[in-house]
Amino acid sequence: MLSADDELTAVGDWSDLSDTLRSQPIDVIVVDPRLGRGDVAHDDREPSPLLTLLTEFRSVPAILYSSHTREGLRAVLPLVRSGAYQVIFRGFDDTRERLGA
Repeated sequence: MLSADDELTAVGDWSDLSDTLRSQPIDVIVVDPRLGRGDVAHDDREPSPLLTLLTEFRSVPAILYSSHTREGLRAVLPLVRSGAYQVIFRGFDDTRERLGA
């Protein structure tokens, strides 16, 4: 649960996230791994920009917030294998009671 001392910082894309991680202390990242792809096709043979950031900033726990769909699972699986801290599925795990647990 957030306290009055906690601050949320929204970023627009992976580049902004990278800049934010480099410029200030961050306690945790909460991110939908499918966002930020836009209309640009990503070459699956290359690591995703988010995977690169999670690898570079291993000390910052990452919570993945994604949909429980085929696309959501495809986006989450490589990140989980690379050490994502937790996965929250939209519509299943994001109720007040589940988040509190």
